[in-house]
Amino acid sequence: MVTNMTKGKVRLPGQRDPQKQPTKVAVTVRYSPEVVEYFRATGEGRQTRMNDAGTYEAAPRGVIHRHCSAEFLP
Repeated sequence: MVTNMTKGKVRLPGQRDPQKQPTKVAVTVRYSPEVVEYFRATGEGRQTRMNDAGTYEAAPRGVIHRHCSAEFLP
């Protein structure tokens, strides 16, 4: 068991504190095999990069207002 000293509570294995950043939404998406292979070939963090690519596409259209990683900036 892990004791959270600041709050005096005991966490059991697998339990977490509330998230500090906004929670993302779980979805099921179907990509073409070429897209999946491209992102897999880039290694660890591919889901984050796929999210950044979507963010990069949506931000100029005013759909969202977030910063992307430098990899997707023009």
